[in-house]
Amino acid sequence: MINKNTRPIHKWFLVDITIDLPLAGISNLNTVPTGSNFELSMQSNWHAPNFIGKALPNTKDFSAEGFTANWQNQYLTVANNQYLSQCLSTANNSCTVDSRARLDSGNHADYEAAAVVGQEAAGSIGHADKSSPSSVSLNSFGVSFAEPNDVYLQTERTMKYALLLILISFGTFFLFEVIKS
Repeated sequence: MINKNTRPIHKWFLVDITIDLPLAGISNLNTVPTGSNFELSMQSNWHAPNFIGKALPNTKDFSAEGFTANWQNQYLTVANNQYLSQCLSTANNSCTVDSRARLDSGNHADYEAAAVVGQEAAGSIGHADKSSPSSVSLNSFGVSFAEPNDVYLQTERTMKYALLLILISFGTFFLFEVIKS
């Protein structure tokens, strides 16, 4: 029997979850903030991070050893909680979450995880229609580990193109002189 005077289960206790996650060999790390307070601290030995998603880090520090970044964005957390509550309050109380990140080729800020509501939309997982009331998109953010351009490679490429341009110019001039005479 449920007593109406008892507090809801989410008011009974708070759970702090801390994860130390050593990773190697990934191209990006993306997270979807949920809960009442979401904080993400990241430290890496990578020298060229690319911050992606709907929020930039509050603090970031770059050094010769790598970078550290800290995120705390309550707006995205509240929005995702509302989306999930809306998703779970459907008539059939079912919600399917697709955790595959999608990247719009024109903008790195469009990484997103799609949550599709109901069994009728299960065939369209990964293709959540934002105009449809049966689908929602969860906000996410993270970091992409971009490969930095090598200065020596850029210099070599620039010299080759300059030499090619000079050769084509003199070759064209020589060809016109040969044809003229």
